[in-house]
Amino acid sequence: MKDDDRARMREIQLKFRDIAEGRPHRLFLLPPEAAIAYIDECAAGGFFLLGVEGFIKPPGGAYQPSMEHSNDIDDTDLSQTAFVEETKRFIMERSSIPWIHFEIVYEQMGGQWIGVPPWAANDDLDKK
Repeated sequence: MKDDDRARMREIQLKFRDIAEGRPHRLFLLPPEAAIAYIDECAAGGFFLLGVEGFIKPPGGAYQPSMEHSNDIDDTDLSQTAFVEETKRFIMERSSIPWIHFEIVYEQMGGQWIGVPPWAANDDLDKK
């Protein structure tokens, strides 16, 4: 991964850090509207969407992954542009589910990361 790719992703992560649930270097879970805005920002930055992982976190409870609220580009033959639009529709269809959040999974330049990439795990992302 090139340094400029890291810097661009880091800028995007910082924009959403105060909205996200969880600790950035472990989970970076966004509510539906923020998840869609995040996808738009990453798409504009040239990052390749692999899918989303849905999580339910009731107040005071633990994060519960939910496969029925997750999608993966490998499960479709859509183009990247069509998959991005389909994923945004997928998220909006679930926006009324109480406590749902999404982890957005991206790939760039052949290097895959989930949520916040390990190289972005540092204090300035952790601070709110």
